[in-house]
Amino acid sequence: MKGTDQISKLPQPILDYILSFLDIKDAAKTSILSKAWNSAWTSLSCLHFDHLLYPVAEEVLGQILANRQKQKIFIQRLELGLLPYKWSKSVDNWIKILAACNIKELFLNGRNSYYSLPNALFAAQTLEVLSLRGFKLELPSDGGFHGPISLQVAGILPKLRKVKLLYCPPKFKMVDIAAPNLKDLEISSFCEDLHVINITACKSIKHLNLTAVAVTDQWLDNLFSNLPYLEICYLFSCSSLKIIKISSDRLKYFQVIECSNLIEVDLDAPNLLRFSSDVYYGKDIAHLLPTFKMKASHLLEANLNLIPQTRDTHWYTKLIKSLGNFNHYKAIVLRCENDKEIVIPKYKRENLLPPLYATKILHIKIRNQCNFSAVNVVDSLLWMSPQLDTLSFGQTRDLKSMIKFTYRDEDEVDGEDEKPCCASLPWKCWRHEIKKVKLQNFKCMELKELRNYFLTNTNTTLEIIEDPTGCNIYTSFHFCVVASR
Repeated sequence: MKGTDQISKLPQPILDYILSFLDIKDAAKTSILSKAWNSAWTSLSCLHFDHLLYPVAEEVLGQILANRQKQKIFIQRLELGLLPYKWSKSVDNWIKILAACNIKELFLNGRNSYYSLPNALFAAQTLEVLSLRGFKLELPSDGGFHGPISLQVAGILPKLRKVKLLYCPPKFKMVDIAAPNLKDLEISSFCEDLHVINITACKSIKHLNLTAVAVTDQWLDNLFSNLPYLEICYLFSCSSLKIIKISSDRLKYFQVIECSNLIEVDLDAPNLLRFSSDVYYGKDIAHLLPTFKMKASHLLEANLNLIPQTRDTHWYTKLIKSLGNFNHYKAIVLRCENDKEIVIPKYKRENLLPPLYATKILHIKIRNQCNFSAVNVVDSLLWMSPQLDTLSFGQTRDLKSMIKFTYRDEDEVDGEDEKPCCASLPWKCWRHEIKKVKLQNFKCMELKELRNYFLTNTNTTLEIIEDPTGCNIYTSFHFCVVASR
């Protein structure tokens, strides 16, 4: 019926869910819409207060929290942003109210001003998620923190399952966490001097994210032996790391980025599904290229960011050797600044074996492709991976150029077509096995060059399917070229 308010008839939990996405000021305005909305507002347990913008805001938030406490309404979640000049004793009182209201998830953003963290926070026995940004740590009278530059969480928050310590200040030197039910831990620092001394009493951790932390080889080795359930580990800008040696049946995702002194990664992780790492190289770096030793799931996707400081002849030799460690895995993603980094000179190919002959999916992300044509790049990549099913290019997975290959079945192969170049090798050259090539989302000139390349370099009857989407963004059509060699 026209004019009927159907939204107000929604169940209370759904109205609560809608309001939980609104800033507290906007959520409060809905209370005048109807009795249902007013009821949803007054009992709302997820509060988002971005910052104290106006003089009465502090008083309003205080009243809201006091009303929740008076009505014995549990507060599920509070997100609170504080401007540098808006810290007062009221905040300490709010923390006490939140503890009394059985707060479960607390996100405090101090806007990088390093407020003193209120002691009342550690009376919140129901707290499960704690995210802090821009707080300084001082010694309280009843324990908890120890010293002005350290943090200790030890058994005082039994339900704590997520901790985020973001942008820890330069003087902050130590973290000591013993939380038996903690599952998610993220720590970041402004510098690389932050020392994580002890988090081994957190047996339940599944997700660990460390940024600009002084992680040493031995510390990391001890960490994994004490975290039996760790599934996701991200290490960023940990320059102390040189050798990573990990054995884990649980690890599924491992990322080590901007750790510029890394020389070896040795992973024995049979369930690992995703691995990401930088690949540095240069004469001014003590190590020329990190060594990778991988034992992972055959479904692994490896993401490698190629960062050569110089591209001499040794770069290509070292690169091919490193890529060979990822040969038998599902997919490889290569990121590079320049197309020169992945176009292997033909004279180098004559003396080296293709490093990824068993790889089926290869995705390339080149920031500046200006030195070589699409044919040059494709020719090099097909030498690296001579039995690809899919070769794609682009910065995102949604918009990319793509080549898909279809090969002949064994009963379609004529023995006379076998050529000496692949007869004695553990793989078969694509030139003799290819049946169909689909070119998708290339520019018109690239389509023409690639079509000629494939027709010239195959020894079979080849079907080429072209989708020249890049030629005209307003029309998309398909046509097929079939040629017999």
